Amino acid sequence: AFMYCVSLSEVVFPSTLINLGIGAYQNCDALTSVTIPGSLTNIGEECFYCCDNLHTVTIQEGVTVLPAGVFYFNTKLETVYLPVSLKKIDSAVFAGCDFLTDVYYAGSNLQWEKVVIDAGNEALEDATIHFAVFEDPYSGGKGNSMRYMALSPRDNTLKVIGLENVF
Repeated sequence: AFMYCVSLSEVVFPSTLINLGIGAYQNCDALTSVTIPGSLTNIGEECFYCCDNLHTVTIQEGVTVLPAGVFYFNTKLETVYLPVSLKKIDSAVFAGCDFLTDVYYAGSNLQWEKVVIDAGNEALEDATIHFAVFEDPYSGGKGNSMRYMALSPRDNTLKVIGLENVF
């Protein structure tokens, strides 16, 4: 659709958009940021391939899959915002995005662990992941946890003063 439109600097997608074709915005070098609406049920592979000046990507709530190579070789991509609805990141979505430093995930660290991330996404894995909520996997979602063995003195006893934050 807009492949190789090197002067295209901004794209505003309607909130009703459901389909973006394969390579639709490939090599749109003037794009600096893009927001993918949550209404999208089909994003074509390599849709934003090699957009040389793309710095920021925001994926809105509702998108569940990022298809193969959708942001492949966006060498200046630095920041990505991902929704809780995201379930899978296909192969090489962020391949060649060597300057990706920050990923902001709208969910918790425990929800992030359930997102399937295929091969070729080393840039994503090397970036700092910022979570909207950090959940202690040992707390059961009920406040602070204590790891008894790590805190107990050598005689294997534990003294608790105040019970307001212990479950």
